[in-house]
Amino acid sequence: MNNKKLINGLGLARRSGKIVFGFRLIEAIKNNQVNLVIIATDMGETQKKKFIDKSNFYNIEQWTDMMSIEELSQATGLKKVVAIGIKDKNIITLLKQSKEKE
Repeated sequence: MNNKKLINGLGLARRSGKIVFGFRLIEAIKNNQVNLVIIATDMGETQKKKFIDKSNFYNIEQWTDMMSIEELSQATGLKKVVAIGIKDKNIITLLKQSKEKE
């Protein structure tokens, strides 16, 4: 993954406090506080299934084919992040536009 706009969009989401990660992400999915979940391509299969199943159950879009753990961590400025949830619909629109241009 080498899309500069997508990386910048994720950085913007992080700096503006519009992402959820770690143990809070599953809770945010259950409470419909996120509108998009980005899951690292190299996340463990059991963990990945948990995030995908929860997202599907609560009708939340997820991207599973975008970035590795390392790329997602670099884009957000976090260490070893395996999945993030995006709360802001405007940032999601920006990310979708960036994804379509790949």
